[in-house]
Amino acid sequence: SWVWDYFLIEKNNDICKIIRFFKENKKECDQKYKYDGGTKNMAYYLQTYHKIFDKNIFDDELTL
Repeated sequence: SWVWDYFLIEKNNDICKIIRFFKENKKECDQKYKYDGGTKNMAYYLQTYHKIFDKNIFDDELTL
C-alpha cells in the first residue's frame, strides 16, 4: 500500500507511526496506530489531516 511511504512498523510495540517530515511545520508527525493488518485507517489519516493522497488514484483517472 502507498501508506507505507509514510508509516513505519515498530515491531516491539506493534504500532505504526508516520516517519516523514512535513514541510509546513518542519517536524515529524507523532501519530501512532495499533497495526491490525490493514491500512485503511492510516490512509484516512494521511488524506484527512495531511492532505496526502495515493497518486495512483489520480493517474488512473487521467488515463480514462
